[in-house]
Order: sequence, then C-alpha cells, then structure tokens
Amino acid sequence: MSEEPLLGVAGRIADGEEIDWASLPAETDRDLLSELALVQQIAAGHRQLHEILPVTPDTPKHLVPDRARWGHLDLLNIVGRGSYGIVYRAWDTQLERLVALKLFHNAARPAAVIEEGRMLARVRHENVVAIYGADVIDGVAGIWMELVHGRTLDTIVNAHGPMPSRDAAHIGVDIAKALAAVHAAGLLHCDVKAQNVVQEAGGRVVLTDFGAGRLAPEMRDEDHIVDVAGTPRYMAPELFHPGASATRASDIYSLGVLLYFLVTGKYPVAGTTLSELRRNHENKAVRSLRDLNPGLPPALMDAVTQATDPDPARRPESAAVVQGMLATVAAQPVVAAKDERRPVWWFLVPVLMLVLALAVWAVGSLAPAAPQPNSVAVLPLRNLTGDASMQHLADGLSEAVIAQLAAVDGISVASPTAIASLRSAFEREIADRVGVRYLLAGSIVQANGRIRINVMLNDPRAGRTLWATEFDRTPDTVVDAGTEIVNWVTERLRTR
Repeated sequence: MSEEPLLGVAGRIADGEEIDWASLPAETDRDLLSELALVQQIAAGHRQLHEILPVTPDTPKHLVPDRARWGHLDLLNIVGRGSYGIVYRAWDTQLERLVALKLFHNAARPAAVIEEGRMLARVRHENVVAIYGADVIDGVAGIWMELVHGRTLDTIVNAHGPMPSRDAAHIGVDIAKALAAVHAAGLLHCDVKAQNVVQEAGGRVVLTDFGAGRLAPEMRDEDHIVDVAGTPRYMAPELFHPGASATRASDIYSLGVLLYFLVTGKYPVAGTTLSELRRNHENKAVRSLRDLNPGLPPALMDAVTQATDPDPARRPESAAVVQGMLATVAAQPVVAAKDERRPVWWFLVPVLMLVLALAVWAVGSLAPAAPQPNSVAVLPLRNLTGDASMQHLADGLSEAVIAQLAAVDGISVASPTAIASLRSAFEREIADRVGVRYLLAGSIVQANGRIRINVMLNDPRAGRTLWATEFDRTPDTVVDAGTEIVNWVTERLRTR
C-alpha cells in the first residue's frame, strides 16, 4: 500500500472516525497498520478523557465536585448521588488510572467504611466491581474502586421497557454468580437493585455499590420513595421489623425483586412511602408476576416467585440455587413467536420470495460471507486484579493464545489488529465485522498470591456462553496457561 492511503487513514483517525481495518487491501504494510491501530486507541483515550473532565463553563452545578482532591485522588466530576453520599469519577495520581470514588459524607461511623472496604477487597470476581482501597480523610470516609463503563439496568429498562425473559435470565445468572462470590467471602451486599448493576458495552454485568444499605442514614416512615433511590422496594419484608438484620436470604429476596423488575418494569410490592410499603407487606398485597407477564417461562417464574417468598426459610438456600434455576432459561435458543392467522397478503408470499431471491442474487457479491465453522476471535484478557502492573501479563497471555491458536490446523483466528479497532463494540458486532463464529473472552484476577484466569467461549449470534472454565496458577507458572487455554479451546471447537 502506498504512503498516500496510509496518510488518509491517519487523517481519519485524527478526525475521530472508525477505521474498518479488515477492509484495507491485503498488500497493506501490516506493521504500519498495527502502529496506526495503537495511535487510534490512544486518540480515543484522549477524547474520552476530554469528555469526562468538567472543563466547560456550562457544566451543570450538580456535576461539579464540591472539592478538587480527596487524598491522592483528583476529583473530576460527579456521576451519582444518594442518601449515603456522592460518587465521583476520579484520577488516581499514584497508579495513574481512572477510578470511581464513593464518599460517605453522612456515615455515622467512618471507621466502618474502612472495614467494609477491606472486606470487599477480598472478593475477586468478574461480575463484582473491584475494590482498590478505603480511607478516612478530613473526617470523610470513602472507598475507591474500578470505574465501570456502561449503563445501569434501571436506565436500560426505563429507556427500552421490560426485557425479554432470556436476556433477564442471562443477567440474573451473572448477578447470582456475583452474590455467590460475595456470600462465599462471608459478606452481604444489602443493596441489590437495578441502579446498582451496570452492563458494559461488551455485555459484562457488574454488581456495584456495596455497603450503601448498611451505611446510609435511616429512612423515616413518611419519607417518599422515588425511583432514583428505590432501595426500600427491594427490601425483604422481615427487614421492615424493628431490630431486624440483613441476611443472605434478604439479598436473595432483592435479587428476586430485581428479576421481577427486569421483566415487568414494576415491583412485586408497591408503595410511595416506607410506611405504605410496610403495610402492603403485612397485608400480603403482592402483585402476581403471572398477571403482569403471563408469557414468562415457568423456570423464570418459579425463580422469581421462590426468591421473593415472604418467608425467608422458603427462599432458595443460596444464590447458586437461583443461578441454576435461571441457567435453563438463559440457555434457551431464540424462537420466533408463531402467529396462526394468515393475512390477505399471505398468498403473495411466493411472489415476494421470488423477488427477494432475485435481489439476493443481484447483490450477492456485497453480502458478507458466512463465517467458517471453526473461526474465532480472541478478545484481550481483562485485568481485574486491581494492579496496573499486571496488565502486561493479561496482554502477554492474550498474544500467546492468539499465536498458538492460529497455528492449530483447522482453526481460523481473527487478526488482533482488527479486534483492537473494535474494542468498544458489542460482541455480535465484533463477530460480524471480523467474520468469525466464536469469541474467546476472559479475565485475570489475583488473590492469596495466586492468579486465576477465567475464560469463556461465546457464541455472539446466539447470545450465550457455550463453555467456561478457569485456570488457577502461581505467578511463576502462569505463562504455561496459554497452552492449556489453547488446548481447551481446540478440544471444544472440534467436539462441537
């Protein structure tokens, strides 16, 4: 490829345009394209940084931080408010990365926040926000954590309406996994709700906002409950009694309410004040899920009904049980609904099919070819260790898997340069753009001196994970995991 087109590509990057790397001529200098792809990532990062910095004079007052710095964190802008305090987007000056900082301005016991942060930092799971640290500075307690980019489930449902049962089940499985990890660490979440679950562009579901239920000020009976702070609607009925304490069963109840909300946009027990909610719980004024959405799969209906049972002893004994109930729904293929009625134009179908066939024949050369059966794209492993220095390990493992998998006879692997240009795209879009059948995704986490590598082989067009596993290694043996991942993928592709 001549220098002139390459300059054109560079100019488009400078203008912020998306580059379709796979469409460039085969004779293109791949080394130069790799460098340009890196430049594009850096440029995108700079544009994103400019978007988050509150530098414009017309920034809304409610998004302007009330302070410039808290400890070693520079506060950039406000991303959320609640009765417990404020969440900021901040810059960690020590590790030089963006983080989310939650300051508990109204915490009665600031020391409890530090203890909360220490306990939560032990939880390492893909569907749980990574906690980096906690401290009390100038009398204000705070926890800083992974900055998750995406939309809350509350935002998604309010914008698009109730979710299809299969999508809700997929999300429910991920949240159940997250709760299981939290409970296994001897902790409780205490505030599971749609506002506290974020879905990233790539599909990852993350449970956030730990401790708010325990550290927030007490509500009064006459306080009005709004959707922005709808925590009481997710509370188990036993928690409305004086002196009651949160349990795993109350977390599971909140998960059931969340599932109910995802498929209906409503809550099982209605109320505009705390006293009204308490009264409706006492009177068993529960809205039937079957009445609001009668077309739900029985397994999903049973999971929600059992999880929201007023009696804690009758709820599923663990989050893992809820996960198992939802897994069957999440694994179901998408089936188009049948309509037995035949409209007048039904008899024109053969003519329409003929016209469609001619159109497909005419533009067939423009249609993308069907992906090869054993074609796969390897997405960069996510570094969820909370340690920026571990990024080189995630990148190195990703490159090792690509190199070794590409050498396997009968398996086609997408170019990492093409994948790099689509990092912010959805999985289905990535698969379509690079022309592959499967996506290999994963992450690395670290705990107790060991490194766990989670990998998943996804079918993006079916919207489900086909296989998943994990490899537990010590730091000195983690490099060998690349070969094992390749063997694991190869065996499953050939089996399928």
